[in-house]
Amino acid sequence: MGIHTSLVKKRVRNRVTRLIIDFYYTNKSGERVRFVRYAELQTRDGAEREAARYHERAILTGDSEPEERSTMTLSSFYESVFKPKVLPLYRKNTRIRYEALWRQRVEREFGEKRLDEIDEGSFRGFARAIELEKRKAKGPVAFLRTLLREAIQQGIIETAPRVPPGVIKDAKKLPGAPTLAEVEYLILNASGWLRLALALGVYAGLRSGEIRALRVGDIDLDCGVIRIVRTLSEDEEEEPKGEKERTVPVVPQLAEILGPAIKGKAPEGRVILTSRGTTPRRQHVLGKLVDLQRRLGTRRTWSVHALRHAFCSHLVRIGIGVEAVRALAGHSSIRVTNRYVHATGADLQGAMERGFRRAAGD
Repeated sequence: MGIHTSLVKKRVRNRVTRLIIDFYYTNKSGERVRFVRYAELQTRDGAEREAARYHERAILTGDSEPEERSTMTLSSFYESVFKPKVLPLYRKNTRIRYEALWRQRVEREFGEKRLDEIDEGSFRGFARAIELEKRKAKGPVAFLRTLLREAIQQGIIETAPRVPPGVIKDAKKLPGAPTLAEVEYLILNASGWLRLALALGVYAGLRSGEIRALRVGDIDLDCGVIRIVRTLSEDEEEEPKGEKERTVPVVPQLAEILGPAIKGKAPEGRVILTSRGTTPRRQHVLGKLVDLQRRLGTRRTWSVHALRHAFCSHLVRIGIGVEAVRALAGHSSIRVTNRYVHATGADLQGAMERGFRRAAGD
C-alpha cells in the first residue's frame, strides 16, 4: 500500500499548527466511521507513513487500534495523549483549570476506568456525588466530556456517551451587574492604573485579560477607537477570546481618562502598569478593586468582569440593539450577549408603559 497524502491534514488551534491523521473507513459492524488523531511525528513524511499504517490496518481489519481501544484507561489516555499533545493547545488559564480538575476530582473517580467503560450512568453518578458535597458539578463533568471527545478525535474510541439531560445545569440566576452610576462612583474614587482599568471595563467593555494586555499603540484617540487585538491568559499573550479582533469607539468619558495616561508613551508599552513598571496579574487587579469597594462601603462587592456586564446592560438599556452590543463586546453569539443584559424592575415597568401607552384622547 502506498503513501496516502490525503490522509494527513493541518489543524490550527490557538495559532499552533499540528498535523492530524484524518480518514473514514468501514468498521466491523459495516458502519462508516471517522479516524482522527494527532500524528506522533510532526513532519509531513513521518505523518504520512503513520497515516498509511493506521489506514491499512483499518481497511484490512475494520479496526484501527483494537488492542489499545479495549485496554486504555482514562489515566493512561490523560498522561500519554491528552497532557502532552492536547493540553498545550489550550490557553494558559484553561490549562491550569483542567490540570486542577484532573487532580482534584476526575482522576480519583475515573482514572482506573477504561475509556469504553464510562457511560451515561457514570456521568449521572459523578454529578450527583459532587452535588451531595454542596459543590457545582458543571466544571468536572464538562471536563470529563472534553476528555472523551478528545479520545474520539485521537481515534482511540469511536463514540462517547452523551451527558444525560439535566446533569450540566445552566445557571438560572442572571449574573449581577453594577449600575453605571455605581461604577462611575468607583472610578471617581480610584487612582492610578486601577482607575484606568475600571474605565476600560465599563466604558469599552474590555475583559480583564484584554485590559491588562492593552498597548498604547492599540489606542487611536485622533480617530477615537481602541483596537482589541490581544489578551493575557495568566502571563501569556493570546488572541482575544474567540480569536476575533474587534474595534471599540472611545467615548468622551474614557478619552478624558486615557489621554493623560498614554501621552508621550511608546506605542509598544502597556497601558496598565504598576508603580514598578510591571503588568498587574489578574488577581492583583481584582484585589485592588475589592479593597476600594470595602474602603468605600459599597452595597455589594463587584468583580472586574461585572464591569463588562454593566457595559452591555447599559447599552441595551438606552436602546442600543443587541447585535451592536454583541459586536462591541466581542461575543460569539446573541445568546451569549443576552446573558449580560440585566432588566431591572424599573426597566420592565418602563417597557410596559411604553408598550401600552394610550394615545392622547383615548
